[in-house]
Amino acid sequence: MSTEAPAVTKPHRRRSAVVDLSLIAVGAAMICVLGPLSVGGPVPGTLQTFAIVLIGLLLGPTRAVAATGIYLLVGLLGAPVFAGGGSGVAAFVGPSGGFLLSFPLEALIAGLTGLLVVRHAGARLRPWLFAAGGAIAAFSVFPLGVALFAARFTPEGAAVAGVDLRTALSFALAPFVVADLIKVAFAALVATGVHRAYPRLLER
Repeated sequence: MSTEAPAVTKPHRRRSAVVDLSLIAVGAAMICVLGPLSVGGPVPGTLQTFAIVLIGLLLGPTRAVAATGIYLLVGLLGAPVFAGGGSGVAAFVGPSGGFLLSFPLEALIAGLTGLLVVRHAGARLRPWLFAAGGAIAAFSVFPLGVALFAARFTPEGAAVAGVDLRTALSFALAPFVVADLIKVAFAALVATGVHRAYPRLLER
């Protein structure tokens, strides 16, 4: 008896590609809708963290990075999808530029978390592991974000030669820690529910 796996048919490949593209489009649209919502100063608090972590946990690394890349491209081309309705090259060289550039990394870490947890962890552990991996993903944007802020901006967001790292941390990191943890926890709960309802969302 042959033990070889059946060949994947072309129609099946096409259906898989359509599903992938549809999920990527939905993910990008979700980030575009939530991205402009913001409060605060030169580095505003936004729902981008929630959206990107959730998309990663739901879609896996490849689709999440693709969705985030589309979001960044849409904003770069002029659509007002960044925090506070920002867009264009100016957003990437502004106080939040380092955070924007780090979003694909955030999506990658959250996506890998979702993939590994769904495939290898029991249902009871999923919310906790989603939250742990999501927190790592959320805070992965801060090294580059804070570094570029410190290199170029005052706490008020004016472009200058730079500020000391302690000042940058107090304006570009400290205000967001608690809020980001809350957003990650909520994303983990939502992802747990969605994967329970759609257990094949991250099938091989």
